[in-house]
Amino acid sequence: MTTEASVQSVDIVQHSSEIILPPIDEKTDGTASTWQLISMALESLWTNKLRSFLTTLGITIGVASVVALLALGDGASTEITGSIQSVGTNLLT
Repeated sequence: MTTEASVQSVDIVQHSSEIILPPIDEKTDGTASTWQLISMALESLWTNKLRSFLTTLGITIGVASVVALLALGDGASTEITGSIQSVGTNLLT
């Protein structure tokens, strides 16, 4: 079974489960422009909407939990320092 497709003027030939790409053009050295990279990234985000949403949600929850724990630790440290200072230094010796 042989299928052929043309994607952005690149001929891709598929033989059963193998995909054979043509040789890289010597003019481009196998690199992509910044615009092509941004376009591919945005297309991937748009195609995988649920995955993008869940990843964004996970990062947001992770950052929020780190900020909350740091604030909680700082508040507890301040409270403990304040209670020790209010007792006075004479009781510790």
